Amino acid sequence: MLSRPAALISPNIYRRLAQQQFSGLLIRLLALVVFGWTMQWELIPLGQWHIAALTKWLMNSFTLVCLAYSLASAALFICQMIWVNKREVFVASSICDTILVVCLLALFPGVALVGFSVAVAAMLAMLQGLNGRFILSQSLILGVCALVVAHFSGVLASSVPMPIHALQALLVLFALLGAWRFEKTGHEQSDIETDLNPISGLPRLKALHTSLHYLLPYHQRNKIPVSLIMIRAEGRVHHVQTMQTFAASVLGRIRRSDVFVQLDDQDLVILLCDTSVSGASVLAKDLVKILESLKALQLTFAVSQISLDHAAIDPLLRRMHDSLEQAKQQKTDRIIFVTEEKQEHISL
Repeated sequence: MLSRPAALISPNIYRRLAQQQFSGLLIRLLALVVFGWTMQWELIPLGQWHIAALTKWLMNSFTLVCLAYSLASAALFICQMIWVNKREVFVASSICDTILVVCLLALFPGVALVGFSVAVAAMLAMLQGLNGRFILSQSLILGVCALVVAHFSGVLASSVPMPIHALQALLVLFALLGAWRFEKTGHEQSDIETDLNPISGLPRLKALHTSLHYLLPYHQRNKIPVSLIMIRAEGRVHHVQTMQTFAASVLGRIRRSDVFVQLDDQDLVILLCDTSVSGASVLAKDLVKILESLKALQLTFAVSQISLDHAAIDPLLRRMHDSLEQAKQQKTDRIIFVTEEKQEHISL
């Protein structure tokens, strides 16, 4: 398989994951600050530090929990940067958050504080990309534990509904919606990445539709041109090494924002973002020069621009396919410009 089988994979995916995990670390540290502020925890003044005061401060249960949680969060953050896709690390992070909530339940059975910690744990699980069922079960278990502890400690009988309780419910709901969104988009990306052509390693037509679904609204708002290049490859199209060399050569020429897919055994399509039809024709001519060394393939190119007013991709692909069929019958190597009104043939 090619090292970059789908041009849909963003070059910033690891940067986004790093930002996502760093956000989780910041939320954890912010939660500690909120816990300390809620409990009116006062630090020892800087001018009064001595061994006895330091020992007393370090022996405080809440201090020990905060220090252990901070160290565990930092260690897990480093692990997430090293093993980016390890699900075990993400689950360990959620277990760490759950242990913190349980410790807070044992130390401070206040409903408002523990409810806030439950909401924070749900938000952290959502940021780590864990599924909605895990977040819902985690929130329910911790919520029930909080109610049981608060009941036996006498806090529940004296508690009254406050705005913070509504905020906690909204945070948990937001976490569940975020998990549902991540899970949905993750399944779409997984479907695209697994639905690859077994010979060339390129994604199929579904990747083209998915890309247009996300890219087209932005291009329509800003009047940015989008073009298509269809490549008809004839010859040793079923030879794995030849097709992978061909795909790698094209991927090495196009940008990471462009999408390269394979429709069938002979036809391949490049979706060019922010590119007019003249720019697409320049790329087609460059590809001809680059692919001259592939003697086992005979290539014909069809170039067209997608209409931003009514972006019907399937009819355009059919017209480009018909144009390539005509070029095949005439037995000429050409670049074909396809529009809604006509098609123009230019000899290479």
